[in-house]
Amino acid sequence: MSRHYLWPSLLAWFLLILTLVRVQSLVFSAAWIPPHADAFIAEVQKSDSARAGDPEALWEIYKRLGGGFFPFGIKSYRLAAAARRQRRLVPRIGLATLRTAWRFFNYVPWVSAVIVVMAHLPVSLSRTQSELFAVTGCLLMFGTIVIAMEGLLAARCLGAWASIYHRFPKPGQAGGRARAAEYYLLVGGSIFAVMASWASIDLSAARLHGFPSIDPHASVATVVGLSLQAAFTGLLTFSGPDPRHVLGYLVHDLGILQSIAYVGVLLQIILALDDAPRRTEPGVTGGGLSQPRVDDRQPTVRTKVHSRWVVAAALGVYVVVQLLEHHGGVIRP
Repeated sequence: MSRHYLWPSLLAWFLLILTLVRVQSLVFSAAWIPPHADAFIAEVQKSDSARAGDPEALWEIYKRLGGGFFPFGIKSYRLAAAARRQRRLVPRIGLATLRTAWRFFNYVPWVSAVIVVMAHLPVSLSRTQSELFAVTGCLLMFGTIVIAMEGLLAARCLGAWASIYHRFPKPGQAGGRARAAEYYLLVGGSIFAVMASWASIDLSAARLHGFPSIDPHASVATVVGLSLQAAFTGLLTFSGPDPRHVLGYLVHDLGILQSIAYVGVLLQIILALDDAPRRTEPGVTGGGLSQPRVDDRQPTVRTKVHSRWVVAAALGVYVVVQLLEHHGGVIRP
């Protein structure tokens, strides 16, 4: 009889609770955007320091607008503020390290790595322990979907996801990069979605035999490679390996939702960039939050509308075809 250790249970519960709190923070951050978008823009426009990217000024705006929710506020600004205001070196480094690990673009890689390691570590795990790690992976996948919702809401309510909500590129350094930054965030979110999906598929396949197409008795490299391939192709084709049980179905369906969510973000970015208020126009001080500018190189309104809707329609057709191909059986030979 295999011996089950206590430490995997402690680690599994720790990661599960931590990830639950992390995802809850993402949900609160995304939900903060619609009711506070106009007030946030107005507050930033009134503050020279905020327009210039002074974090202290932005933190005060977040605080006034109710962004200081549990545990660390919107974009974990309370951790950043505590680290910046800490005079002692060791606590300051500790707080800065905690915020670095907490930020979602760092959180997904290290938690995914832990899950993959636990999937193949030569230590016997009970089914409950394995399921706890698998549920943590599913929470990560859900978190990447929330990030996509954040992008949709920011693009719709603020006019830009990167330059307004995330203040990227930094104010005064935008130039022509502000529009490209929207796509940088989209690509980054897609990469995190693949990471989270990969960890979930790998753990479910290796420990829970969740997918018949991935043999858990194959070599570690084979299982890891097939899981990564399934995660990557699944995001592009709205599909995934056929599941065997409930957790497998959960991973599979979350992968489909990831695909739909990030195509939705892409559509919203395409449709929002030219329709956004001129306050979001890049290339001026304040990351696009000050005075509008006129760009003589812009195409005509008719051309912009036509080109954007052609791209949107093409993406919509692609989504429908993929869903029918892999799930509806309508056009499958």
